[in-house]
Amino acid sequence: MYRMTSRGWTNLRWCAGAALSALLPVVSATVGAAEPSVVFDVQPRVLAVGEAAQATITLQNMPHAPPPSLPPIDGFEVQAAGVETRIEMNEAGMNRSHVHKFLLHALKAGEHTIGPFRYEAGGRVWDLPAIRLSVVPAHAAAGGATEARAMARLRLSKSSVYVHERFTVEIDLLFRGVELDRQVELDNMPAGGLKLGPFVELPARREVVEGEVFEVRTFRTEARALNSGELLLQPQLRTQVIVRRSRRSRDWPFGPNLLDDFFAGTPFDRAERRVVTLAAAPVTLVVRPLPADGRPESFSGAVGACSWDVDVRPTELTAGEPVTITMTIRGDANLETVQAPALRLGPEFRVYEPRLVPRPGRDERERVFEQIVIPRDETAREIPPLPFSYFDPEMGSYRELVRGPFPLVVRPATNGAGPVRIAPGVIASGSQVVSDTAEIEYLKPVPVRPRRARNRSPAQVAVLLATPPLLAGAIVGWVRRRERIASDLALARRMQAPRVAREAVRRMRETLASTDARPFYDAMWSALTGYFGHRLNLPPGEVDADRVLAAFGPSIEEPVRRAIGELFAQCAAVRFGGGETAGAERRTQLDRLLEVLHRCERVRR
Repeated sequence: MYRMTSRGWTNLRWCAGAALSALLPVVSATVGAAEPSVVFDVQPRVLAVGEAAQATITLQNMPHAPPPSLPPIDGFEVQAAGVETRIEMNEAGMNRSHVHKFLLHALKAGEHTIGPFRYEAGGRVWDLPAIRLSVVPAHAAAGGATEARAMARLRLSKSSVYVHERFTVEIDLLFRGVELDRQVELDNMPAGGLKLGPFVELPARREVVEGEVFEVRTFRTEARALNSGELLLQPQLRTQVIVRRSRRSRDWPFGPNLLDDFFAGTPFDRAERRVVTLAAAPVTLVVRPLPADGRPESFSGAVGACSWDVDVRPTELTAGEPVTITMTIRGDANLETVQAPALRLGPEFRVYEPRLVPRPGRDERERVFEQIVIPRDETAREIPPLPFSYFDPEMGSYRELVRGPFPLVVRPATNGAGPVRIAPGVIASGSQVVSDTAEIEYLKPVPVRPRRARNRSPAQVAVLLATPPLLAGAIVGWVRRRERIASDLALARRMQAPRVAREAVRRMRETLASTDARPFYDAMWSALTGYFGHRLNLPPGEVDADRVLAAFGPSIEEPVRRAIGELFAQCAAVRFGGGETAGAERRTQLDRLLEVLHRCERVRR
């Protein structure tokens, strides 16, 4: 661990720059291969007169494109708001975007259309679609003279569905003139008869309800009913109303309400939270059973429009060799419960049980099965037509899809044919053979062609083998570290602690020669509260010696604990008690502070 000295931080920055320089060729190659695009958006799309919406034109992977502009727009005052550069990492590589921002100040109420626009760059033309904005009178804006309101609303994509039919459930949280906590809990949903997927929060938006502008948070999921009948849905959203309160520090010994004045009107004010439960208006869902009339034998439970593809390989083989039949079902249906259709191939084939092909990252609207069949002799001329059926909720009827037949060329087996080995646990039943594992290995000699050896030293071979995985590992590690920091607030603050302390220490050094001791101890106070606040993830404004020592516990030595308490006390005495210190004493305090921070950095928490 580096000590918090200027030389140590310089070395650290040099190492980080060297690592990024090594990765730059790979990243640049990835960016160069990305497809350029232009995206136009305006948010929010509902606002009041006097408010401003932000229009953005995002140029993706277009580093040398000319800056776009917006023409005069009736009903709005257009003002450029700068350019933002974004870099995003994904599985396909890295995308670099330049976001050009414009403020649209609403001047009059009504329905307005922004666009369409045309943007040209590099010999290409992009047509940007029109976007509609609703502008209401100024008195309808959130936070106006009307009372604060919050409510929940349930919306279903369909009010009548069939059993196992997919439909969308959306729950809206609408509020105006009130601040709500980000955490929201869903309650009072049916305990049975309804299968809900995970809820996903959609981008926030605004909406006009009864002539007033509401902020709207929407949570969406997909659901399907498991039983026929009627379901009463009346969800409740539980959240907290945040009431901002000024901080009161009655027990502070160095002056009345000094911290109150310091934190007044800032985001660090203490807040009171009150739990509220918002019930949505009830909605009755009618669930109809699947009809028995017209149900084909090939129906395996799929409800929803589907596609059906079959691939047979190989089609030319020797009797006794395996044929793989790959069956792919796609569609907006309950595919997680769908089974592969039963194959009826006759006595010319041995048939093994199908297996679901696990493929990580595959779309849940796709299901792939593989099934092995083996022609017994040359009389097997084809794989007969293979049917698949699903129930179409829109049409209210069953549909059957048929693929095939698939011609085969089966040669008679000879003494030189490779044997077929079937996994243990095979059960023979008439003309069918069923295996629990469905794993078949066709053993066949594979010719090995000698390759001409190249004269390479062991060191060269080691470098060639180690370079790709090391580079890939470095990139993967960097991406994972960024994702972890973005999702873990405590970790992100922990990583900021040395930087905050380093900046405060720099200011302490600059004020060592000053005759006024207050700037020095103000900087020391910033170093202590900034470092320990980020290091221990303590709330801003609530960092003191007692909380710091309690958070570290016995993991730090007694001399360090004593030094922390004395540094906090000395800062408070000078800043709030009017004490003075000589320059030599300040240098001692600075060295002591650096030693304390260095010791605390070595403690694992």
